[in-house]
Amino acid sequence: MCSAVLVVLIFMFAAAVQRVSGIGFSLVALPMLVPIVGPLDGVTLIVLNSAITSLLMTIDTYREVAWKPLWRLAVPSVLISFPAIMFLNGAPIVMVNFLVGILLVVCTSALLFKIRVRKARELRGEIIIGAVSGFMNATAGVAGPAIGAYVSSVGWSHRTFIATVQPYFIISDTAVLAAKYIFQDQGESLISLTSFASAMFGCVIGLLIGKQLYKWVPETVGRWSVIIVSGVGAVSVLINAILEIV
Repeated sequence: MCSAVLVVLIFMFAAAVQRVSGIGFSLVALPMLVPIVGPLDGVTLIVLNSAITSLLMTIDTYREVAWKPLWRLAVPSVLISFPAIMFLNGAPIVMVNFLVGILLVVCTSALLFKIRVRKARELRGEIIIGAVSGFMNATAGVAGPAIGAYVSSVGWSHRTFIATVQPYFIISDTAVLAAKYIFQDQGESLISLTSFASAMFGCVIGLLIGKQLYKWVPETVGRWSVIIVSGVGAVSVLINAILEIV
């Protein structure tokens, strides 16, 4: 019972952050959830509920979605998910966490210092960014910071970013779940119905709270919330990886 309440609170907080900043669901939920349900079930539960949360947000913001760039980012994200899951099954988890941590630091730095990559507007740049985001999503359930770095280069408004990144998450998360199902070990357990129901309840409540908060959050604050969420996630993942190596 206690673990179910904790799951509700974790996902409620994660969904509220996602609604205000556009990203951060996994970065907020993962460090707190893994000690409760374990790393395998934790990532699966996060990816599944991230997709559902993004679907509910898309219904509310679909008029502001930039559809053309969305598909250019989403397709490479889907294609990289399957080899990424295969890589995750065979690679040392410490090495994976370290690599994801480095990628998170790079993406956060691009956001913090407003680094604009001219090639990001071209198809080649969007393919690379989509692939990096898809790899990070498959290995750690963290897709948002790479897309945030892309947005920093192309100059979208925060509202366009929030609207467009949600269907992207749906597509990327669905690909990761499909890859996990295809390459899942026979003995690997599936998440429990109680955990899923608790997480989903928390997501709905969190979205309702976040929607009310979003009305009072200036765009500048929204942009900084993306940077802060990405930065905290980058530092925590990288420190954990370094501690495991040491």
